Amino acid sequence: KVDGASVEEIDLYLHERHNDLAGLRFALEAGDLDSVRVLGQALERAGSEQGFGELAELGREVAAAARRGDAPAADQGIARLGDFLREVKIVVG
Repeated sequence: KVDGASVEEIDLYLHERHNDLAGLRFALEAGDLDSVRVLGQALERAGSEQGFGELAELGREVAAAARRGDAPAADQGIARLGDFLREVKIVVG
């Protein structure tokens, strides 16, 4: 167990965040910034609840960009989120 969570629980959590990432990419490609905002806010909550401060900050950043209607900034935040999730997977895996 790592910080009270089993490896399987951590793996499931990260899998769910990868699904969120895919949803963000799909919504952004569709030009649906409202969905990008909602998903970003959900990532912010998920990161805060599980102690992933950087994940929470990235979710907040993506949501704020979407709220402003700034698709390029949202795209940059989503790209950083992808990088972060790959790094976490490597460290945990």
